[in-house]
Amino acid sequence: MTQNWHDWVCLGLTTLAVGGTWLDSTALAQITPDDTLGAEGSRVRSNATVQGEPADLIEGGAVRNANLFHSFQEFNVEEQQRVYFDNPAGIDNIFSRVTGGNPSNILGTLGVDGAANLFLLNPNGILFGANASLDVQGSFLATTGNGFLFENNEVFSATSPEAPLLAVSVPLGVQYGANPPGAITVQGSALRVNEAQSLILAGGEVLLEDASLAVALLQNGQVVGLREGGRIDIGAVAGVGTLELSETNNLLSLRFPEGLARADVRLTDTTTLDVRANDGGDIAITAQNIDILEGSSLLAGIFGGLEFPGSQAGDIRLDATNAIRIDQRSLLNNVVGSDTVGAGGNVEITTDTLQVSKGAQLSASTFGRGDAGNVIIDARDRVSFNNGSAFSSVESLEAVGTGGNVEITTGTLRVSNGAGLVTRTFGQGNAGNVIINARDRAVFDGGSAFTNVASSEAI
Repeated sequence: MTQNWHDWVCLGLTTLAVGGTWLDSTALAQITPDDTLGAEGSRVRSNATVQGEPADLIEGGAVRNANLFHSFQEFNVEEQQRVYFDNPAGIDNIFSRVTGGNPSNILGTLGVDGAANLFLLNPNGILFGANASLDVQGSFLATTGNGFLFENNEVFSATSPEAPLLAVSVPLGVQYGANPPGAITVQGSALRVNEAQSLILAGGEVLLEDASLAVALLQNGQVVGLREGGRIDIGAVAGVGTLELSETNNLLSLRFPEGLARADVRLTDTTTLDVRANDGGDIAITAQNIDILEGSSLLAGIFGGLEFPGSQAGDIRLDATNAIRIDQRSLLNNVVGSDTVGAGGNVEITTDTLQVSKGAQLSASTFGRGDAGNVIIDARDRVSFNNGSAFSSVESLEAVGTGGNVEITTGTLRVSNGAGLVTRTFGQGNAGNVIINARDRAVFDGGSAFTNVASSEAI
């Protein structure tokens, strides 16, 4: 993410009339600054030019060192509208809050005219429509919490915006209050951030329908390649508390403290999360229940044709306090691609119950030169594979590397209806192991678990 995101902030908030705010009628209906920042209020300049095209440019705001604060009564982006935050020199982070009572509908392009990280907070909900897109060079975080928490318990709050003096060093987290947070919904959107950045959604419920979330090398908002991996982090909160912000592998990430009540995350209609790159790239989903349905995919690993010896893929991690359901040919895939050098990452699942069914797959494999990752499942109650599979493998005759393990720790394991737990090699290298730790019982009813060497080239 952009450097110095945790530079010192010192922001005094007062309630005064906004000075210098000017909007045309279209912008007024969609983006309305409030008066909580006083003379440092936000301004919307219509008919601006950003990257050579017409746009609405959000200027002003409260500048403190490397941080810029904006506050709005309403914040929406219409279809075909381009809305950008101005990025003055020296600004690394832009914090924006919505203090009114309506959700934000992002139906066009939301961006930053520069390299700053963008934080968008609306407790009432955030919708990204079918034609929504991001144009940011830094990281992007959207949340329906009440406010951003800083040191000394200071909060840049949307629900109590008349905050006292704010003097902090880093944003420590997102604060949630007694009122249920709104949902974050992504419907048909293609949301992307640049390489080595984070894309974070922190609800309420998080609903992804026919959505595409990705980390890629971007130029003027367009994908031009894959290089350094980034992070997609999705979290759902249902109760009072603080969802912590931290850094994982130098990338902004979420951390759920013990006892913070969770809401649900649901991926449907061929939703795709993609962090494949030549190095790194993590996906994390943390919720009460996680549904990955209708051909949805989580994709990590080292992309085909990228030869960078020593590269290490990131991991796919799902963590649910209740249940995870992966169904209808959905896929969790962490792979080293063909003609590629590097070590694969893991697929890691922690939950109470796990169901993998109807052709769904969990895979950590290599088609190139490098060891495969592991599939690791820790389910406190039970695991069911019903016409689904988990495997770690060396998948092609040209592949060179050791297969990973499929390891399941649970109370009851049931493998049925053609389901399989498989480690295998078709190339040069040893297959991994299938390791089952079933506290109560393991039932195989038309399913199987095996390790297979299918090539004379295997060691």
